[in-house]
Amino acid sequence: MTDVYEYGMWTMAIGSLVMLTGMSLVALGWWKIHRAGDKLATDGIYRIIRHPQYLGFILITTGMLIHWPTLLTLVMFPILLGSYLHLAKKEGRELAGRFGEEYQRYRNLVPALIPIRTNLSTKMGLEG
Repeated sequence: MTDVYEYGMWTMAIGSLVMLTGMSLVALGWWKIHRAGDKLATDGIYRIIRHPQYLGFILITTGMLIHWPTLLTLVMFPILLGSYLHLAKKEGRELAGRFGEEYQRYRNLVPALIPIRTNLSTKMGLEG
């Protein structure tokens, strides 16, 4: 019984941490977008990834799946994941239409969801 309890405590802690990280990304992204006004947000969290809010929602749903593994969360996870990825692509197309070459340069320097090229954006002068 102790092993099951400890497993449950660890999954709750890990799930909560993943959800909290996701909530932080959503909040940071929202804050930057609303401070940017009509301009393209390319600083702060947007200097590292183009879609921090969608990554945040993905992490929140992942955390829920870890924290509360039920049939419902298992079924909803791929549906929500697909929806967030679709929305990120749609938003990218809309931003390309709205900001043109500025967004294309930004898109070429900053990854959409997985922050693996952060040094490149700094070296290329993406000041934001």
